[in-house]
Amino acid sequence: MNFKNRFKDLREKKGITQKEMAVDLNIPRTSIANYEREGRLPRKERLKEIADYFGVSVDYLIGRTSQKTVEGYERHFPSKIKEMEFVDLIEKYKITIEGKEVTEDEMKAIIAFVQTYRVMRKQNL
Repeated sequence: MNFKNRFKDLREKKGITQKEMAVDLNIPRTSIANYEREGRLPRKERLKEIADYFGVSVDYLIGRTSQKTVEGYERHFPSKIKEMEFVDLIEKYKITIEGKEVTEDEMKAIIAFVQTYRVMRKQNL
């Protein structure tokens, strides 16, 4: 399902009009109409507000996944990665911090930090 269909479906299931939603989110009703009619994606911050309003993840809202919430996905995700080495994990998945992808150099620094931390913990420092 694409964004415009999912957006409209969520609004209708919530039992609210475009006008009511516009008031709730403090956005123009015409923006809501455009989302439903044209499928125009809102800016990132607004997407997050809308997803929170409906209690779903942004990925669900824009049609990337059929899993409504991140929590639902996370219940299945750890079992898939339990036995993966960290190096394999960072090669397979994009890791972001504060919305920016972690670079290879940053990952090396993170690994070095953890290794140093473990050594210090063993020595009770």
